[in-house]
Amino acid sequence: MSAGAAANARDPNPVFDRNEPFEGAAELFQAVNPFLKLGTKMQAECLQLYARRLCAYLEIPDRLSCCNSPEDLLSEQRAFFADMQQDYAAAVQRLARLQPLEPVTPASSAPSRQRRPAEGETPTPGPTQKPTEREPRRRAA
Repeated sequence: MSAGAAANARDPNPVFDRNEPFEGAAELFQAVNPFLKLGTKMQAECLQLYARRLCAYLEIPDRLSCCNSPEDLLSEQRAFFADMQQDYAAAVQRLARLQPLEPVTPASSAPSRQRRPAEGETPTPGPTQKPTEREPRRRAA
């Protein structure tokens, strides 16, 4: 008897089967994929915001060097902060419009990964209903 088989014989309810350590990896990757896609979209949106704001900060010296009076300086500052507010508000709106995660459906050909009953324990039936599709959140008016 191998060491893995001996460990499985001692443990009636192992977390994973040591003889097949990658069993269920496809379901795991399928479940994680929507999170990765959403995270990538969020990161891309944030990087675009950072790039726009960095360009605005780099333009400040040129814009302020053209000022001839304190009123011009205040006007440039006011315009800079108004642009900043618009950039951040638009970015937040775009982030809020990102698609929510799609419900994850397990692969039909894969075996279910349910807890194995211990010796003498009667198995409990799994859920018989399919998960319902999530409705998008609605903002309060």
